[in-house]
Amino acid sequence: MPLTEDPQVIAESVAERSLGADIQDVDDGEQAGPDWTVISAPEDYGEDFYRVDTTGLRDDAQMGDRLFIYVEESADGYELTQVEATNLCRRGVTDEGLCL
Repeated sequence: MPLTEDPQVIAESVAERSLGADIQDVDDGEQAGPDWTVISAPEDYGEDFYRVDTTGLRDDAQMGDRLFIYVEESADGYELTQVEATNLCRRGVTDEGLCL
């Protein structure tokens, strides 16, 4: 991923890529299917990451993921350093940590 001057651009790009081909364009130019939302930026809570939820998956157990997106500043801009994902389950979690 190329360097950028705005670290949130990186977080948004990761969210869009994580949804992949599930996003569909409809006739009026709007998108249908899964979506993403920036829940928090590093400055909101003094954290080192962006918290982004992807939702609307076509799955009866998993509704999406919570992404933790880490970026670091370098001399030439910001770059992606790490992404972690946690499942967002619709009906709860088994003892093994799988979505019901």
